[in-house]
Amino acid sequence: MEKTLVPEVLQMIGEVIPDGVSVAISEGGRYIYYQPSASIDLKIKPGDQVREGSATYRALTARQ
Repeated sequence: MEKTLVPEVLQMIGEVIPDGVSVAISEGGRYIYYQPSASIDLKIKPGDQVREGSATYRALTARQ
């Protein structure tokens, strides 16, 4: 996907996900997008490294 389209796609994802759901997208061990839920904010910022032991880290290492 062209890098110019990535912010637009991420914006669309954020608009269709229900308020009660958090969304984190990572690439290369770093977060590129995060939308907190209405009740939980993990304070993830684009560029933050995926922390070892986190749910994202486990999903990436298990490839699931």
